Amino acid sequence: MTTCTELQSLIDSCQSDIERKMAERERALQERELSINKQRLRRILDGKRDSLRETMESVDGIRRFRDLVDKDLLGPHVPDPTRDNQEFWKRKPENKSSSGRRAMLDCGSAVLTGELEWSMRGFSWLEDMLLQDDRVAAESFTIHVGFHQFCLLYDPRKGEMGDHGQRASLAIMHTNHDDDGIAFRYKILIKSKNRGYVQWGPDGKERTDEQVDGFLFGPDVCNTHQVPDGIFGLTHRQLEKSEWVIDDVMTIKLQVQVRAKLPPEESTQSISDEVEVPPPSLHNNLLALLENGTNSDVTFTVQGETVQAHSLILSARSEVLQRQFSCGLQESASKRVVIEDCHPLAFKAFLRYLYSDSFATLVDALEDKATPVRLSSSSSSSSSSENPMHVDGTVKAAMMPAIQELLVLAHKYELSRLQIWCERELSGNIAIETVCSVLCQAHLYSAKKLEKNCLDFIKQNVHEVLPTEAFAELHHKWPQVSVKITAYLANVPEEKTAVAFQVQEKSRKRKLDD
Repeated sequence: MTTCTELQSLIDSCQSDIERKMAERERALQERELSINKQRLRRILDGKRDSLRETMESVDGIRRFRDLVDKDLLGPHVPDPTRDNQEFWKRKPENKSSSGRRAMLDCGSAVLTGELEWSMRGFSWLEDMLLQDDRVAAESFTIHVGFHQFCLLYDPRKGEMGDHGQRASLAIMHTNHDDDGIAFRYKILIKSKNRGYVQWGPDGKERTDEQVDGFLFGPDVCNTHQVPDGIFGLTHRQLEKSEWVIDDVMTIKLQVQVRAKLPPEESTQSISDEVEVPPPSLHNNLLALLENGTNSDVTFTVQGETVQAHSLILSARSEVLQRQFSCGLQESASKRVVIEDCHPLAFKAFLRYLYSDSFATLVDALEDKATPVRLSSSSSSSSSSENPMHVDGTVKAAMMPAIQELLVLAHKYELSRLQIWCERELSGNIAIETVCSVLCQAHLYSAKKLEKNCLDFIKQNVHEVLPTEAFAELHHKWPQVSVKITAYLANVPEEKTAVAFQVQEKSRKRKLDD
């Protein structure tokens, strides 16, 4: 049976625990208040940053207006546009055997452009937020294009928005209290999980002389008696589970062009004795040498296919090739180079770049074949050639395997400009099926920006990437890449990851020694 002394001891112990926990509670309350204060300061900082961005946009608009005033295209003292023509007819004719004028009317000189990128994080919580905050719709920040302002509105209920009885799911709202009409064009693009930015709806073209402050524009804008179609015909609930919402984030890009109410730029010049100078032709002449093989002195055998080239041109473009053809290596005597680890189409495109220094020429060479090229050094294949959308208007997603091979060639022959271009194009076309192979290349060639883009993509699409065969093979074939992914998903600092690499390398050496 417990004695009084033992009970008193238990009471004293319990009291000590109570006092300790009360002290912990006080510290927790202080930490909570500190966190709340930090959160308040972060929101103040967000507001200041928004104000700074709007002020910078306003400054840009004022400077564009200043430039137009400097060109005498706008302002209270614009010259009479008919004056030049009157002066021309007053001038005495010059004593020349022939006369004539060339005139140009530039209607696009007063066009200004703007772009807005808007992400809605926690997309599945959007309806709850709107209800709790008593908002009609989610609204983006505003961009200033000339004297016009544009923002994006999104209503998951497809209700009435703006000031003029219009409904939409996603719409552009134009605001300018003093405007008397507008002429503008726009594109709305939605970010896909696998295909980058995809345009929703056709290009918008609007022109009116009426006041349009508070009006909505967009692919599914309609009056209150109609029902908007929704983004790509989907409801809000369907969007949540679609390719357009990545890791509960929906990202939208708006591109706007506005034509200011200014007279077009007009210019004239005499053509009576003008001497026409033809455009440069070196680019085409060098490509013709490559295509025809005229005076070629080196032969590449690429997976059995023969390609003729010129060692002098190649040596001028790459120090690696210069050493290969002139420093006593086998190729300097035989002028024959065998390449087995590259597809002929990718190598021919590589040569066209060397001869032209033009990425457009390189892309044309890749587009010459309709079928996608498969990587010879990777088990992954290109994404479907369906939806062949261009990245930056240049490269199709189906070309990505060839771009990966070009990255290898650029690194091999030390062509930094081509390597950076390949990294950019690969970053814009990362897909579930190819992200692992691209990440391995980025790791191998120390392409830090491309590597980070791949890791970000994996983090946003981890549930789709993990089950792939390419990801399963990383642990055995690319253990360091596997460690990088694990560390990035766990938010481990880079210095800690570097330590993990050292431990992994030591373990590998011990196994080899054993």
